[in-house]
Amino acid sequence: MLRNRYLKILRFLHFVNNDTAPDPADPSRDKLCKIEPFFNAILGRFTAVYAPSQNLSLTFKGRVQFRQFLYLKLTQFGLEGFVIADSSFG
Repeated sequence: MLRNRYLKILRFLHFVNNDTAPDPADPSRDKLCKIEPFFNAILGRFTAVYAPSQNLSLTFKGRVQFRQFLYLKLTQFGLEGFVIADSSFG
């Protein structure tokens, strides 16, 4: 995908009205408030389509806004995240 096309999609893709969204300076604001309606809509679909088996594996690779204190690691501050993988998929 071209960069300009991606930036246009990113600019015009909205799931909530910005006028009714909570104030960004509000400390009690949910960080996912702008995608919450979309997330709630697809969550029901995902659970209807996929039911995981008993054997699952948990890993993560990605970026988030916060860091975690990892007291057993040489680098004490970092990211510890997760993804669930099902053993039934080949």
